[in-house]
Amino acid sequence: MERDRFEESLKELGVDPKNAEVLALLPLIYVGWADGKMEGIERSRILEIAKSELQLGDAAREQLEQWLFAPPTPAYFRAGLTQLRLLARAPDQPVVGVPDLQRFVIYAESVARATPTNSDSPWSVKPVEAQAIQQIAAALGVDFGQSWARMLTELGETPKRPTSPPLSEPPQVKQVQKAPA
Repeated sequence: MERDRFEESLKELGVDPKNAEVLALLPLIYVGWADGKMEGIERSRILEIAKSELQLGDAAREQLEQWLFAPPTPAYFRAGLTQLRLLARAPDQPVVGVPDLQRFVIYAESVARATPTNSDSPWSVKPVEAQAIQQIAAALGVDFGQSWARMLTELGETPKRPTSPPLSEPPQVKQVQKAPA
């Protein structure tokens, strides 16, 4: 099995080979730490994606928690992204495939867009996060890692500022009483 070839490299990263799919979250972690801090909303977004996209075992969840609360070194990120790319290209490795790499680059941008004030706006991606997304895409060998904001700008769009502040509470809905029949 080709996955066995990666066992030593995974162990060097502190990743249990049985839980190698946790490496798919490394691009999200990289972007989350790109500005030097992991915001609570970024942490929540990563955990949400991990829960919906991967079935992590206990060891993988522990690894993820370590990454969320202390940034891995640049060398660790490089080695981890390299291992992720190699695992995805291994023909007999069913956990993470090449199409998944593209998806996790997209999720990385989703983490970058997770901000308390302008969440999910393409314009909320900081330059350092956009650069991190490009680095991730290059390391994984997928697309050009362009953010939505950059593509929109190239198409002539400009950032739109919210016209009103977000609502703190949902609007009250009036109950309509039916007329007696």
